Amino acid sequence: MKAMKTTHNQRIIKDNRAFTLIEMIIGLAIASMVILAVYSFMSVGTRSYEAANQKTRVQKEMQLANNYIEDVVITGSVEETKYTDNGDIRILYTGNQILYYDKSTNQFAVYNEESDIYNDDIADHLITNCMSEFRVEFLDTEFETTPSEEESESEEESEEESTTDLEEDENTIRASSNMVKITTAYVVKSQKINSEKIYMIRNK
Repeated sequence: MKAMKTTHNQRIIKDNRAFTLIEMIIGLAIASMVILAVYSFMSVGTRSYEAANQKTRVQKEMQLANNYIEDVVITGSVEETKYTDNGDIRILYTGNQILYYDKSTNQFAVYNEESDIYNDDIADHLITNCMSEFRVEFLDTEFETTPSEEESESEEESEEESTTDLEEDENTIRASSNMVKITTAYVVKSQKINSEKIYMIRNK
């Protein structure tokens, strides 16, 4: 009897050992799948959250910059409005304020007429550093500015007397009407948004 009990106990021990090993393997496999699923879920959630934050920020940057552009353009003067595109540096002068864009740094700033755009710290005038594009086009609608010879002569004299810091070159275009189309783009990491708006300059 004792021999039979001993043999029976040995079988139980052997069976328990085999069952425990299989159980551990299955448990590890299940735990691995659960961990992988949780990680994937958290990873997708994190990416979605980041994308939503980026989208919200790029929309806010666009709204802020477009509000400044509108305020500056519509209160400007057609006769004094001019746009200079020197590649990376693009400047829209409206007579009382200056819109300054540096494509190499995505920086967009608004200066007062008295400001020195070449020496002032841009951080003091910065509106956004998320602008990836800024282009200005004068539309030949509404009225065109076709001054007479006397007016042209007086304008030339006033330009000679002017001490504005904004120098004109072959890349400078003067406003031909009071309608201005401004194309901008804004980017925050993977999120990008384009904007194209037409503004009307109020003053001739």
